[in-house]
Amino acid sequence: FAVLVGAALARSRHLEAFLLPMLFAVWCMGLMAIVFVYLSGASLGELASNRARGFFSPLGMHANDLGRCYATAYALMLFTFAATKDFPLRMALLASMGMTVIALILTFSRGAFLGFVVVNLLFLISRRQILPLLLGSIALAGMAFMLPGAVLDRLGMGWDSGVNVISAGRVDDIWLPLLPEVWSSPLFGHGIGAILWSDAMRAG
Repeated sequence: FAVLVGAALARSRHLEAFLLPMLFAVWCMGLMAIVFVYLSGASLGELASNRARGFFSPLGMHANDLGRCYATAYALMLFTFAATKDFPLRMALLASMGMTVIALILTFSRGAFLGFVVVNLLFLISRRQILPLLLGSIALAGMAFMLPGAVLDRLGMGWDSGVNVISAGRVDDIWLPLLPEVWSSPLFGHGIGAILWSDAMRAG
């Protein structure tokens, strides 16, 4: 979507017409997770636990996939918010970003949390002014202090038990078994979906 809109905007001056479908989709995707959590009655502590990683599976996506989706949508809206002077559009983007951040937090995806921080840092750096960078950094730090305890617990999970626990077992169970595949073709890889026929996968 971002690539198509970028190509279209290079030939058009009517930004709003291209953003309406995105905003509609963002609200559908964000409210889907928020309403699902509300109807389930799950607490934030339950959502933050390792046992809840498949919580959103009935929606057809893993929590990490949803989190990355929300982080990407947030990035598109944040940079658009800074670029437009249309007040109604700015308000719509602001409301959409707020809803998206709530949905992102509910995924308790550490990858999505990291993506959210990176997007905001890139945004602040792109301003190329010291004051916005300073104020934005203070705002991000302030937001960290206001986060629910369950979010902080999720972020700190495994830090006292080694990198394999921090990565939820990915180092020993995924990355190390796949390492020989990387060395066999480090520059070009083996193609999309190549993990499916890797030695590690065939060996179970």
